Amino acid sequence: MIINILVTLIVLAFSYYFCIKFYNKCENQFEKIFYILFVVMETFIIVLYYLDRYNVPTLLGWNQNVDTQNWLSILSEFGTSVMVEILGGVILFFVTIMQINRTLEDNRNRDKEEKRINNLPLLKYSFYDQLFVDTNKKVLETKIDNGVLDEIILGIKNIGMNTVRKCYINIGCDILKRDFCFELSQQSSLEKSEEKTIKFLMYLTPNEFDFTFKVYYQDLTFNWYMQKFKLEYQLLPISNGSFSHFSIKKVIIEDEIKLKAKPKLKIDD
Repeated sequence: MIINILVTLIVLAFSYYFCIKFYNKCENQFEKIFYILFVVMETFIIVLYYLDRYNVPTLLGWNQNVDTQNWLSILSEFGTSVMVEILGGVILFFVTIMQINRTLEDNRNRDKEEKRINNLPLLKYSFYDQLFVDTNKKVLETKIDNGVLDEIILGIKNIGMNTVRKCYINIGCDILKRDFCFELSQQSSLEKSEEKTIKFLMYLTPNEFDFTFKVYYQDLTFNWYMQKFKLEYQLLPISNGSFSHFSIKKVIIEDEIKLKAKPKLKIDD
């Protein structure tokens, strides 16, 4: 008898230990209540079993003028029914709560996406041969030792529905010593229908070059985007011996990508 009880207590102790361990790891109330009900049902069944096995009601005198078998059957059915009903009610309650929360979350995400779309900037990129107005100038270090000073003038115009809060341009090419990243201007905001330019100065020789641009920008609702485009650039010699004329062979612009977080950019002066 004692050995059976000890074995049962050891099994229950292990069961309680793992229930408590998983209970502490639960992420919602439904999982916690499930483990609580499991412990209660397990304990209830074990107690009923040993009350019946060792005839405890008779030893305590509880069976006087009472049909113990009938009451045992009633208690078993009643306890099981109560536990099942409670568990079913808890499941129904939390499923309903989860559905309501899911609906609210979907509505919030829909409203947030509509707000983002209503504030979505759209950028147009242009390259100019000459520009007589004052603009932001940036020097790019190249791997070319004996070249002539040339320039690439990039214009960015906001043709979208709302203002750009911040805008950065990353430029890379095989002939550059490294990738460079610059702010579009001192005030890098770009209002609706506004265009700003940035002039890149570098030493080149007559040849064809493939430049890769990545434009990072932020809308009014603090969403970040990245748009990538490639420029095939050709520097041609002219009769006076200088190399200042260029032609753009092709510009390939990809669709913008919404970033999950603010980009980590190393901004050059």
